[in-house]
Amino acid sequence: MKKITEYGFISSKKDGKLIIERLNEFLAPLKRSFAKNKSDSYLKGYLPYVYKYVYFNLNKDVGTFMELIPNEDTKSNYKYPDNKNVAWIFKVLIHEHFPGYEKEKTEKFINNIINAVDIEYLILLESENIED
Repeated sequence: MKKITEYGFISSKKDGKLIIERLNEFLAPLKRSFAKNKSDSYLKGYLPYVYKYVYFNLNKDVGTFMELIPNEDTKSNYKYPDNKNVAWIFKVLIHEHFPGYEKEKTEKFINNIINAVDIEYLILLESENIED
């Protein structure tokens, strides 16, 4: 796996609630969940895309930072305009310096959480450079 991967859930805007429910159900046994972030200062990091909110989860136990982001922003701009059938982007950053990172354990965790959503997806981006 690359250090950053963006998965696109082939879905509609309405599926966001279902996706978050399934992600949180998966994380519940670990006593973790995704949080909704509406902070202007945080959301400015997505410019030029303008979002009302994004969901995120930091899990140092497996070395991941994950976000669920709409593909279409509030101004009808798409991050991935060639994939308008993707309403939600699941961004996963792997941080090898986190104390719980172990290659096999982390990759298994990522595969399991994506499969727990139980919605068809495609890979939109893979990179070794977290700055992409």
